[in-house]
Amino acid sequence: MLQYLQRFNVNLIGVIMATIVGQILSTIWYTLLFHKAWDKYSGFNEEELKKIKATSHKNPRSIYLSILEQFISTYAYAILVHNLSISTFMGAAILGAVVWFGFMATVGINEVIWHGEKLQFYVLNQACYLVRTILKGLVYFYVII
Repeated sequence: MLQYLQRFNVNLIGVIMATIVGQILSTIWYTLLFHKAWDKYSGFNEEELKKIKATSHKNPRSIYLSILEQFISTYAYAILVHNLSISTFMGAAILGAVVWFGFMATVGINEVIWHGEKLQFYVLNQACYLVRTILKGLVYFYVII
């Protein structure tokens, strides 16, 4: 399996650096910038919010899974960069936006349509994913040039 993945000519240092940047951005987004909006639109009551806040950031499993998600999405982005021969920062940013719109925004809207998630909560999360995807793409692209 590893040999197959290596054929994509992906720069693992770039993927790791972009993963770290994405994790930092997500942490800042949800803890410093928009924590009150997240609380308001999440649909959780006060007691549920207290429980989530008391356990979520201290749970190593959640943190590791979040980092793994960031790594996998960045690796997939890197495969696209190489296979599409992206050669400019603007191209890298546009690819990030297209990846977000085509895969994250469209799949995420199902939570609003079918599960009753508030549209504001969707927008808050998707805005983070958009910024994060573009930023991770730019970091990755910067490392490989």
